[in-house]
Formats: sequence, structure tokens, C-alpha cells
Amino acid sequence: MPLTREAQTHFVQDGSKASLVACPANGSITIYSTGNTLYYDNASTVTSSSNDGNIASGASATFTTSQYIITAQGVSTNVFVYTPESLSAPRGEVQASNYLSGSGGPVSGTSAVGGTGAGSVGAGALYVNEANGATYVNEGTTASPYWTPASFESGVLGVYEDWRGLPSAILGGNVPAITDTGTVGWTPAGARVGGLGLAEADSGVAQGTNVEGSQVARVTATDEDAKGVFLGGPSVAQFQPDTNSPLVVDVELTAVSAITTRSLFVGFIGVLADNAAPQVVGSTTTATFTPDNIAGIFQDTGFTDADGLMLVSEKANTAGTQVSLTAAAAFPAAATYTRLRVEVQADGSVTAFKDKVLLGEIPGATGAGTHAAGTVALPADEELIPAVFLGSKTTATSSWDVKRFGYWGTRP
Repeated sequence: MPLTREAQTHFVQDGSKASLVACPANGSITIYSTGNTLYYDNASTVTSSSNDGNIASGASATFTTSQYIITAQGVSTNVFVYTPESLSAPRGEVQASNYLSGSGGPVSGTSAVGGTGAGSVGAGALYVNEANGATYVNEGTTASPYWTPASFESGVLGVYEDWRGLPSAILGGNVPAITDTGTVGWTPAGARVGGLGLAEADSGVAQGTNVEGSQVARVTATDEDAKGVFLGGPSVAQFQPDTNSPLVVDVELTAVSAITTRSLFVGFIGVLADNAAPQVVGSTTTATFTPDNIAGIFQDTGFTDADGLMLVSEKANTAGTQVSLTAAAAFPAAATYTRLRVEVQADGSVTAFKDKVLLGEIPGATGAGTHAAGTVALPADEELIPAVFLGSKTTATSSWDVKRFGYWGTRP
């Protein structure tokens, strides 16, 4: 039967194969291509040198004959099939079937990093993991989707913390409040709170200054250098890239006072004990690592570029330092919230985002030796722990206000 606007068809055309697309009797269909040129023919085979015509990326063609054989040459391409009525609708409605599905979780980012639906679905689009039913929503753009679980109830292994119930959790002793001397605790949603220095009486978690539309937690690191507080996953690592990808850690936070004498890490770590010290330290343009496996976004006032967000990684202890670093972006001034995300894919490759905009692949464009750009940042078969590490660099406490913190992976 003819396709309706609600029944638009989308598929990915393999660059090495051909697909048969049939028109309804006495009707027509329109085919729209993104990503690469499509070639079409009524014959049983079609190539770029033997065809009835082509559809360039971003263009469309309407067919009225009974069927066409279509192929993409060399590169997989998104293909959308519409009735002429749906193609003439406003652009947002044309794509908005805005629904994708696949056998795993979706990848955020542009087409250059393999972003799921990049160039084809818009903000608010839904993606369903056919293997376990998990649903994700695109918080980003058409060019660079930013996929976040619609729910943590099905198919997703992780935590989303926006501090509902924070005061009662502190009173009940679950969260290490400031003046407490505990070494580990849990947020209301189940994120682990730890870090060397948490047992100090000037370090912990308290109710922050709430802002419109959000509860806020104030996380304070002790007044000792090389100590801090982290929000993270359980001490027994839950996530492995080749089993649970995509792995994501996502936080929205701001520095309470001037961005001085402090450090911030957002990413994944191979081992993270309850009393862990900061796992990476910055000096001039060099990052020095403690664990064998670590990748993420890192800011440290020990760098010459004190507010620079560096893309750092250490894979299987291949090098203890990453040198000649330059920033991918800047951490904003105090009292200005920013959202940071790190994603790990099945092969161990890692991407970084700031305010839902892709910063790039980790380890990024700079960094010497084994940390060169384009290398895979983490082993695919090693278990990892998501973490946001908030550290102090001096004899004064450092505080951050955190709106939300989340991490997740695909539940097998």
C-alpha cells in the first residue's frame, strides 16, 4: 500500500550491496539520500558507471515505475523513502518519522565519529535498541545527535542523579556531608561518593543554591593538595566497551568561586578505590597518569592554560605521561554551568562533548608519542568505572555546584 507520512521508511544502504525499492501500484515514491551518492537502475545490477541515474547527498528523486535497484558506492548511506506529500512537508516533519532502531545503543556525535542518525534525524528523535528495548532521545541536533536514555528502567545499566531527596539522604547518612568523616557514601540515586580527603571534616556533599528548574548539590574538596572527591560508579567495574558500549558519563556543573587551585576530570578509569587520589595531574603542558587505563576531559590549574579542557588518555600503561597538550575548549567562569560528556565505543575509541557539542576524539589532536591523535584511547576488553573527580590544588577548599550527574551503558 502507499506509504503515509507516518510510515516513512528509513534504512542504511550498504556501500557494497544493492537494495530493491518498489513503488505502489499506480503511485509514486520519492527517495532522499544523505551521506553519499545513490545510483539506481531497473536492471539487476547497478554501479556508478552503469546506471539510469543518481541521487546526490541531500537531494531526492521521484519514481513512478514499479521498482528500482539502488546502491551506494563504497560508503554506507542513509536512505529515506517518502510519498510526495510527505516530502513537501516542512523539513522538521519530513524527517520526523524521527525514529531509528538498531541492534545496540546509539552513538552521539557527527558523522565523522559515526554518530547514529547524524544528518538524518532531528532534535527529539527516538532510538530503540532492538536487542533490549532501551529507548534514547536526541538532545542534540541533526548534524550532531546527543543521545540520552529516555528511561533507566529497561535495557540501560547506570544511574541518573539530579539530587531529588538530597537533604533526607544527608540526614540519613547516605551521602558524606561536610563535617562527616566517612570515606565513602551514595547519592540518592545510587552514585558512589568517594575520594582521598573525603574523610576530612571540610569535605563532602551539601545542598547547594538551587536554580530554577533544578536541584543543586554542592560538592567540596578538602583544603589539601592532591586530594578530592569523586562521583562515580561502583568500585567493582560494571562496564566493558566491547560488551556494554556505548559507555557514557555526563555531568552539568559549575565552579563556585574563581577557577583557581583546582582540578576536574570527567571520564572513565580502570580502577577507582573509595579512597582514590586524583588519577591524573597537570603541570605546564604535561598530564601524568596514575592508573593503567584512563580517558576523559581534564582541567587542572597546574597547566599553563589553567582553565583549558584537555582530552587525555592512558591505554594499558603505554605511557605514564601525555605531553604538549593544548585545550579543546575552556572551562567557563565561576557560576556558569557547563555540561560535559565522555563516550566510549565498542572498540575502545572515546569522544568528548561540551554543552552537547562534539569537542573531538580522545586523545585529541595534540599529545606526543603513544597518545597521538587517531589512536584508540582505551582497551576494548578491559572493565571501566565512570567518574567525575573534583580535586583541590592548594590549602583552601574548592567547591562545585552540580545540577546533574549520570552514567550508563548497555545492559546485555
